[in-house]
Parts: sequence; C-alpha cells; structure tokens
Amino acid sequence: MRNQKSYMQTMLLLPVFSVLSFVFAHGADTLPRVDKQVINSGGLEVNLAKRQIAMDATVCLDVGILEYLVCRPRTFEHEAFFSTKCKPSLLHYFLLALDLEPASSDAQEDSTEKPRDKTKSRVRIEVEYEKNGKTIRQPINELLVNRERKDGVVSDSWVFAGSHVYREDERNIYAADITGAIIGLGIDGSAVLQFDGKIGIPYRGEDQGVRINTAICPPSGTRVRLIVSPRDLETQTTAKQAP
Repeated sequence: MRNQKSYMQTMLLLPVFSVLSFVFAHGADTLPRVDKQVINSGGLEVNLAKRQIAMDATVCLDVGILEYLVCRPRTFEHEAFFSTKCKPSLLHYFLLALDLEPASSDAQEDSTEKPRDKTKSRVRIEVEYEKNGKTIRQPINELLVNRERKDGVVSDSWVFAGSHVYREDERNIYAADITGAIIGLGIDGSAVLQFDGKIGIPYRGEDQGVRINTAICPPSGTRVRLIVSPRDLETQTTAKQAP
C-alpha cells in the first residue's frame, strides 16, 4: 500500500516540468489540474493509476480506405475511422501527464521519417464498444487491413508524435487543433498520435495503405472508447509475471 502511494505521488510530480513547459510553449489559456487519480475533461478520462487515457469517439466509416484513424468532426470523416470532439492539445497535455514524450516536433520532416527510437513515445491503442450486450475491447490494429500484405496484418505500433506548434498573430498555435488530425496513419505530420511505419497512400494504388476490416468493424454511428496507454506498461506487466 505504501509503495502504491509513493508511486502515485511520483506519477503526479514527475511530469510537472513537461506539462508546465507545454502550457507555456503552446499558450494554453486554461487547462485542468492534474492532481487526482482520475480526471474527466473534454471527452477524455485520464486514469493516472492505470496510466491510460480513454477518449470518447464515434465510428464515422465502416467500410473503405483510410488516411486517418481519428479526427475531429467536420474535418476528415470521409477518410477517417472515428471522430471525436476532444481537443487535440488537451490530449497532448494529458499524454505528457502520463510521462510520455513526443517523438518529434519538427514540422518540416516527413511524418513517416520522424525518429521513433524513444521508448517513452510508444503507445498502445485499443478500442472498446458494446456488441450484443457484451463489452468488446481489442487492439485497434485488429480492425484494420494492410493492403500491402497478403495476410493483411497491420502492426500494433503507434507513437506519440506530438503534432507541432507555429506562430500566427503573435500567438502559439497547436497545429492539430486547426487541422483536426488526432491519430494519423503516417501521412499528416500535424497529428497528435501516428502509426509507426510506412504503409503507403491508399489513393495511389490498391496495394497501398490500409482499409477497414469490415468483417469485425462496428457499424457507423457506434459509440466507442479509444484507450491509449504507454507501451512500456507491457514490459512492466511481463516483468511482474516472470518467475
């Protein structure tokens, strides 16, 4: 019990510098305090004890090719799997509170070439929804099909890319707040989270990019929760289970 309390105190204190730096750099006006184990704000539920963020979202496509996994309403719904009302910069803020670090903030780089060697940038993304009275929770990659591979497998590899910041009218602007790109598939460098790999652009050929796995995809309009957690949690869990 004492160790758990100590861990929670550490989790609340360690990310403080990163969070404060983000607030300063991005010119955020008001952001929720990260001073509780569970925080609900702007369509996001942050559980510091479990080190996970649950994002409310809706299925906007249940068939077709994709360039985005998640976007904001009235942006890329014609080529995104899910839409959410959560603010991208708020998601970024909470990812920092989980002691994650952006892989890159260079807006000039091709998003598929950003460095991916930071352990603290790698995340796991799962989707949770109701089906026939049961709660289904599965890795998000299982709902995707890789058109470049015969077996259709999409690797479960995602990274906290961190979008980027630019100046406009003497203000710092968080790019994803403008574009609406929240989770990208390696095409739009403004996304908060990105697929960690090259899968091609689906509009360039039938053997490029990803499509929705229609065999198990929930129908359009289904409300879901997208759950983001640090990839290093898997290593910690494995270590605890080892003899």
